Amino acid sequence: MTKTVVIFNAPPNSGKDVATEMLWKYFQSGTKLAFKDSLYSDVASHYNVSVTDLIEYHGDRKLKETPSEMFPKHKKHSLKQYFLALLFVIGAVFNIRYLMSLGYYSSREALIHVSEDIMKPKYGSCYYGESLARKVEQSNSRFFFVSDSGYKDEATPLLDKGYNVHIVKLERSGATFEGDSRTLLNEDDFKAYSNIKFTTISNNGSLDELYENIREFAFDLVLNTTKERYPLQDIYGGSNMEEIQSEYEIVET
Repeated sequence: MTKTVVIFNAPPNSGKDVATEMLWKYFQSGTKLAFKDSLYSDVASHYNVSVTDLIEYHGDRKLKETPSEMFPKHKKHSLKQYFLALLFVIGAVFNIRYLMSLGYYSSREALIHVSEDIMKPKYGSCYYGESLARKVEQSNSRFFFVSDSGYKDEATPLLDKGYNVHIVKLERSGATFEGDSRTLLNEDDFKAYSNIKFTTISNNGSLDELYENIREFAFDLVLNTTKERYPLQDIYGGSNMEEIQSEYEIVET
């Protein structure tokens, strides 16, 4: 039985982690994965911090965007870094973010730096996609739920393995990729593959409404058919659902 990998692709603060958790719990089986799992290990090693502390720190929405002494931009004991550390203290006292950022990354910036400036140049752009593909290959699960993709080269190793890949674009008003190195994956980038599908799930309402959209998507996924967008009502302004279903394109996964 071909394995299926569901990848959520959306801007920060759009609800990817919540949606992934909902989908996994609805299935009551399968495996949750994240491309950043391997990145956490790389960042922790690079900055000599524990993975647990890094994950806890990065999980704080406010802290993850604030420059931190955990993530120096230069060698920790260099004269330059000592000088920038002084500026950091001044910036922290007077709440001047610019001074703080001269010598230190935020945790989000640190993850991007290690991924894009260190690991991928050294091991190739598909490094994190290949790492996740190995986890899928070694697992006995049929379904896999991934919360955090934003690069084409993360999905291609999974496609090359022959797995069914479903890219879910989670849509939330006000959520953008501004300041983030990730982006929305584009169907045109995957024209060479027949084992990839795209859909969009709306997250512009309550958690209950998101769960209903996730539940409907999960039901269709099990049946090997998925719509292009959930919910249909958002597009047609509350039109008759039987009429919508007859007109709406259904695609095989």
